[in-house]
Amino acid sequence: MDSPKVFISHSWDDKARFVLDFGKKLRARGIDAWIDEWEMMPGDSLVKKVFCEGIKNANAFLIVLSQNSVQKKWVNEELDLAVVKKLEEGTRIIPIIIDDCKIPEPLKSTVWVKINDLQNYHNELEKIVMAIFGQSDKPPLGSSPNYLTNPTGKISGLNEIDSITFNAIFEEALKQNKQYQIPLDQVFRNIKEYEIEKEIFNESLSILTHKHLIKAGPTSADITDYGVSAYINEKVPEFYEMEKTIIYELINKGLESKGGRIDFGGINLLYEHYILQRLNDQNLISYNRTLGNTAIIQYISPVLKRYASEQYN
Repeated sequence: MDSPKVFISHSWDDKARFVLDFGKKLRARGIDAWIDEWEMMPGDSLVKKVFCEGIKNANAFLIVLSQNSVQKKWVNEELDLAVVKKLEEGTRIIPIIIDDCKIPEPLKSTVWVKINDLQNYHNELEKIVMAIFGQSDKPPLGSSPNYLTNPTGKISGLNEIDSITFNAIFEEALKQNKQYQIPLDQVFRNIKEYEIEKEIFNESLSILTHKHLIKAGPTSADITDYGVSAYINEKVPEFYEMEKTIIYELINKGLESKGGRIDFGGINLLYEHYILQRLNDQNLISYNRTLGNTAIIQYISPVLKRYASEQYN
């Protein structure tokens, strides 16, 4: 890129103690700093050089503010022209304060750089250089969190993180063939790829508990029947066929099977329990479970056959 041109407005009294050294440092960083002492030749018109070349061609206007400069009529005239140029062309004005002085009214709303040590101002210099080049030390943007870029599928009424947490709890429950006492440490390990912090995970558990989807304890979580229903409605389109299979197995085999034990064709025990419990709640069947989690059918209502006919025919 072309070297930016900057005009340094200052008082002659500040030239030796700051301005010349400052201008050299700018030029060493690829900035074409305009200082009258370097630009004026014998016989040159001061007004033409300053106003028609220095300020007119500048990409940025640097004004060195001090107790000396704020009193100088010449500096204020340069500032007036710079303000006009800023309004007309968007020229950047950078006030540089080198001692305790009154800030001119036109600059009170402009961000300035304060230099406290005229012998050591590296950090302030770099801020000025970056401003001239239109750069910022703002850290670069990183990648979006994985839970935003790799969504698992949102559940209605839940945000992205809560959906990920609930899905992970349910998926772990399916692996373990149970609805209750799902180990939360394992669930948290399962969502490691989404870069969710433990504090946020715990907060999500509280939200899911508040929404009655789970009951979270210190180390494990139970999925409520409402939570199972919510997951099924969103994620399990084949549930209708599962329920149909179980009901017809009950109707066709019923209590004639050995000890009331029925094989429901490999349907996950979590879904099996949920369906049987729904039927039990409607007094269509009665059942219990063995320690091995096998369903033992104790009673099948004659109404179940009619229920199946109404639901599936």
